Amino acid sequence: MFSDSSFILGDFNAKHSLWGSSVANDRGNELSNLLDDHAFCILNDGTPTYCSHRYDSRDALDVAFASPDIFPSCSWTVLVSV
Repeated sequence: MFSDSSFILGDFNAKHSLWGSSVANDRGNELSNLLDDHAFCILNDGTPTYCSHRYDSRDALDVAFASPDIFPSCSWTVLVSV
């Protein structure tokens, strides 16, 4: 399914404490299990990637993962849009 030197990036709307959400949802649990099965490493550092001004809430919905062989060369930054 995955090859060496792979990234998985996306707006998954998958909530899980492993990448900074305060709660987990079904999608987050499934993604966490898949990544664990394939030994992917989480790049997220817990910084929220989504801010709702309407509900005054923040969450980490955009997540990034890397295969173990390239993880040490990776970094994670959330850019604030203007």
